[in-house]
Amino acid sequence: MLNNETPFDSSHPLAKTRVCLVSYTWKDEKGRPSHLAGPPQDLYRYLKSRAKEVVFIEQPQSYCPDITPTMTVCENGVEKKAIRFPMFWFPYKKGRADIQLTPFPYVVFKIREILSTGYFLLRLRRRFDLYVGVEAVNAIIGIWLRRFRIVKRMVYDVIDYSPERFYSAKLNWIFHAMDRYCVRRADWAWVQSGRIEPMRLKLGARADQICPQILKPSGFGADVSSLKVDSKENFNPHQLVFVGTLHHRDGVDCLVEAMPRILEKVPKATLIIVGDGDEMQKLCDRVRDLGLKKNIEFMGLIGNSTEVEDLLASSALGIVPYRKDALSLKHFNDPSKPRLYLGCGLPVIITDVPEVAREIHQRKAGLIIDWTPEALADAVLSLLTDQAKLAEFRANSLKMAEDYTWDHIFSDVFRQMGY
Repeated sequence: MLNNETPFDSSHPLAKTRVCLVSYTWKDEKGRPSHLAGPPQDLYRYLKSRAKEVVFIEQPQSYCPDITPTMTVCENGVEKKAIRFPMFWFPYKKGRADIQLTPFPYVVFKIREILSTGYFLLRLRRRFDLYVGVEAVNAIIGIWLRRFRIVKRMVYDVIDYSPERFYSAKLNWIFHAMDRYCVRRADWAWVQSGRIEPMRLKLGARADQICPQILKPSGFGADVSSLKVDSKENFNPHQLVFVGTLHHRDGVDCLVEAMPRILEKVPKATLIIVGDGDEMQKLCDRVRDLGLKKNIEFMGLIGNSTEVEDLLASSALGIVPYRKDALSLKHFNDPSKPRLYLGCGLPVIITDVPEVAREIHQRKAGLIIDWTPEALADAVLSLLTDQAKLAEFRANSLKMAEDYTWDHIFSDVFRQMGY
């Protein structure tokens, strides 16, 4: 369904600019994007109220129920057209979580991205002032389009960078070959962390062959008015929450193991776990073995962002227990989970893995911990047993979130690009 009610800012520096945004996305079985779709949805929202024309091409992830690429055309804030890519030829009719664990399906999905983008742009027959390609394949398409003068300038939006992006050596080689190609040829690269460029140099890239890098951290909400403030009647001062994938590197088992120690001092403490992943059953079994089924609730995947935010705003603390791993995605990127917690007024208990952890600690919007159940429990108890300190940290969390709204982030990014 097209949304025709976005106010358009005709005085914005982008107001005469035609932009093509090509990105991955997450869609449910009805083809609707959710909060899991990530920053590209926020970028589209930002652009469609400011750029003369925005063409948004969405490539659903391989694990989405609906894996059909779509294109939406927005002119002066009004969505005019929505088109779906013909998928009758595609070997996979429905997504699933394990579909890209081997090179063949990975390559097939990348071919889908190239063909669908070509199909959409051939139908439009437009030229663009700016092209933003999220991830390397979409950026490579932009580089080729620039060569044929279909786009003037292009951005490589770097997502999920890591020296060991995949467990498969072949996929890892493909990933870094594409990344090197893009950073040598893009006009700009948007990066989530200052740790990426030094690692590229360590892996053999030359500093004089890397395009200008612009820091684009994760954000929450359009502007300050999007920040969530709990109503006192719904606030639970003993509720902990985790939102995210349940994989080994996310470290949720540490949180489960910390709960008995927390309950000794705060018997009313509860833990809500939102998400799914390959460790779900293992975690459920461990909760049962510890006799914590009344204290820990698994809610599964929640696609509705408002429901997730309301749950967070009513909780006391957000937990980010990433395992310490210098090669992980979390180390080289800016995961959205801490910003989501901050935007809902939650102090963040976090391991020292992403760069943002140290800022959270310095601004007293949360605490850095070692990855042990004892350290996690002690940090939680230091706030749950001191309501004045908890209130101070909650206020600091919202204050920090004000600096990381998407409008603030994108305005700074485009300013650095001359818009």
